[in-house]
Amino acid sequence: MMAVKKISISLPEETLDEIARLAEREGLSVSAWLTQAAGHVIRREAGLAADNAAIVTSDPGDLDALLDAAKPAVRPSLIAV
Repeated sequence: MMAVKKISISLPEETLDEIARLAEREGLSVSAWLTQAAGHVIRREAGLAADNAAIVTSDPGDLDALLDAAKPAVRPSLIAV
């Protein structure tokens, strides 16, 4: 299993409400939804968005290998939503 780290973040209340609504609609926790959303942004930034790539992975460890192979340097920051 992948190691996880607890963090504290600040979000506008309306943004958190919308995230919670979308997470519930998809049957996910807020943490799982944010992880999926961040993963999508990371893949998009690496040019590997699922709608543009033949490679789809559910193993987070595979994502690291894909990112390493895709670009020499991927920005480690997340883009504000």
